Amino acid sequence: MSLFYCRVIDENTVVLDEEESRHAIKVLRLGQGDTIEVTSGLGDLVKAQISDVGKRNVILQILSKTIVPKYSEVKRAIAIAPTKSNDRTEWFLEKAIEIGIDEIFFIQTSRSERPRINMERLHKIAVTAMKQSKNLYLPNIHTLKSIKEVLEIPYANRFVAHCMGPVSHLKEHAPFIDSALVFIGPEGDFTPEEVVTLESRNVKPVSLGPSRLRTETAGVYATAVLNLF
Repeated sequence: MSLFYCRVIDENTVVLDEEESRHAIKVLRLGQGDTIEVTSGLGDLVKAQISDVGKRNVILQILSKTIVPKYSEVKRAIAIAPTKSNDRTEWFLEKAIEIGIDEIFFIQTSRSERPRINMERLHKIAVTAMKQSKNLYLPNIHTLKSIKEVLEIPYANRFVAHCMGPVSHLKEHAPFIDSALVFIGPEGDFTPEEVVTLESRNVKPVSLGPSRLRTETAGVYATAVLNLF
């Protein structure tokens, strides 16, 4: 059964937006009386029946609603510098959501190659990845922030992956308790000054293995490691 997204789900009815309605009617050829599943990205799974098809919206009557708990109580997050290529940033976002992530911070660093990001497009990609992977929790995605701003957000375990000298692997710090955040730098890595700033705030330096990874690959790898425990 196809999964659809609706940001706000009322008590008895669901109104799909124009894009989701078009997909239901034009692509999947659904019509009045057909049953679909809907989520608001907050862990709810709603089974609903199409009751009316309008020019811009599909209206659904709710049949049942359940809340699916998260598979882990650990809150997982990545703080990552956007890549010069939008495609690679979008690829990271898609794969991280498919694997499982709770929060993504895009960070501005001294060596960042992209000064802005398209949050509207990233939201659409995130919703598509959530639906494709049947993940009922849409992660919080933040627009560009400085490293210092992200450091103000409380996480029980904080790590920075960089290429400056031998350090222990991220997985050696598991199991992660309560919450874990990993900082991933740009293609040119964090500057020594940025690493000092991070480590001075109790952010532990870690390795992601012997290979030098692209930014988006490092982000996906770190997401996978956070999901192992």
